[in-house]
Amino acid sequence: MRVELGERRLRQILTENAIDSGLDSAAIESIVEHAQLAHYDPDETITRPGGSSGLSVIVMSGIVRMMFQGAREDPILVRFIRAGDSLISIDEEGFRPAFSSVAHTHCGVAVVPHEVIADAVARMPEDHRRRFNRHSWSLLSGLVRDRCELLTRNVRQRVLHELSMLARPFGTKHTHGTLIDLPLKQEHLAQLVVVDRSTLNRALRELESDGLLRRYRGQYIVPRS
Repeated sequence: MRVELGERRLRQILTENAIDSGLDSAAIESIVEHAQLAHYDPDETITRPGGSSGLSVIVMSGIVRMMFQGAREDPILVRFIRAGDSLISIDEEGFRPAFSSVAHTHCGVAVVPHEVIADAVARMPEDHRRRFNRHSWSLLSGLVRDRCELLTRNVRQRVLHELSMLARPFGTKHTHGTLIDLPLKQEHLAQLVVVDRSTLNRALRELESDGLLRRYRGQYIVPRS
């Protein structure tokens, strides 16, 4: 993407989210100035886990997968990030090394070092700083709460929950309900549900048999309740 267009799009996204994030105009301009703009192909790594400083990824076009390393050899998918949203800014020491991001579709992103955001936030008025910290923690705690709650459900409930969550940002109207308009491999859904693929396939067959789920040309349809 052309640098001028990328910076304009980034500034637009940050400005539109400013009420929630608390970023003021000076902070937004500082982030735009220091952001690294780039285009990534599907399955290309954007940021890797590890290192002493966090990175924020702001998605300007396409879709990005947010991954968590944990104790596994390979990271697992925990969330899809769509255009206009940002990967959680991991500024808590215990979380920084664990998260990474991968392009899910062709996408344009802005990658911003934590130090840049921290410096910009430090220069904001106190009420803006409080709002930014509250917003950042809300995003992270919401993700952790959702993952913990997921594990209290049985597999069928997990599948329906995750598909319902995906239907919110990626759903389109369909004759039989809501079509999830997102390239979604079974391995990705299995990671979201936290099961192996054979267990996922068994749950999908049962849900289809019970009329609680439809599949159409490789995509999922959540029936109307």
